Formats: sequence, structure tokens, C-alpha cells
Amino acid sequence: MCAILHKANSPLVGLSAKEKLTPCPLSASQRGGGATKVNYVYLYTNHNEMGGRGYLDYKVIKAHARELRKSMTDSEILLWEKLRNRNFLGYKFLRQHPIVYKADYQGLNYFVADFYCDEKKAVIELDGPIHETTIDYDQFRDEELKRLGLHILRLKNDELENMDDTLLKIKLFLELVP
Repeated sequence: MCAILHKANSPLVGLSAKEKLTPCPLSASQRGGGATKVNYVYLYTNHNEMGGRGYLDYKVIKAHARELRKSMTDSEILLWEKLRNRNFLGYKFLRQHPIVYKADYQGLNYFVADFYCDEKKAVIELDGPIHETTIDYDQFRDEELKRLGLHILRLKNDELENMDDTLLKIKLFLELVP
């Protein structure tokens, strides 16, 4: 099974009745605030039923990341203003960066990190209200990212209310990362 991002109300050609549609848990309002202009759903499909396409390619993954960049939460926008353009300690950060963690005959499995620093192999995740219901998934995700040699810092959206303390916490995290 793989996840493909589709616009809600767009024609979904070639789908069988066995395929399941569920609401996307990643809308900006659900991730911690801010309105999103586009409503998306995740479509979980068995690609063998779709003419044997068989895998998610990088174009689909990049498109998903681009859409997440367009619908960032207020908290993500606030932190991005501090991290962008090497403003923070000279490190280059990418926002909504896809990380492929598994590739096999069924496709590419990936996560989209809120913020990623390749130089330090560091991921910064902002946890909004949705993360209170996805604890097991977040733990699985952190384990997979650590297996890839990445270092993860999770911050609650509430922590951004005191930006100076948050930036100090990120600085200390990056100093500890080899």
C-alpha cells in the first residue's frame, strides 16, 4: 500500500471500490493553526489494481512536499522566518523536505520533515494538536529517521511563544549533533 496525494473533489480515474479514501491528517489547521486554501485527501491504493504503475515516483513526492510548503501552519511560518536563508548560525535549512526511508518493488516510502539541515543531518519537527493523536506514528517515524542517521528535535507549537528560548534549544541541539 502507498499513499498518493489528490485534491479533494478532483476526478479519481481508475479507482476500484476496494480502494479507501481517508481525510488527510496534515491540513494546516489540524497541524497547529492557520488556514489552508486547498483541501487534500490521502488515497491509499493497491497499485497493481491501477494498471501496474507499482510505485510512487519522485515527481509525486516532490509535488506533495510543494503542496505542504504552500499550506504551512502559522507556527511553521514563524520558525521558518528565523531559519531561512542561513539566518540561524549559518546553517542551511530546508522546509517540508521529503526523506525517502524505504524503496522496494512496491514503491518509495517517505516522510516529509518540517525542517531539515543536511549539514548536520538534523530534523526539526513542530508538533501541533494533531500529534497528540499520532504518538505511535511519530515514534515509528523517529525510529526510522534515526536508523537513517538523522537527529530529530521535536518542539511543541506552544514553545514558539518564547522564540528566544526556542532558538536557544535549537542551537544547543545542533551543537550536540556531530
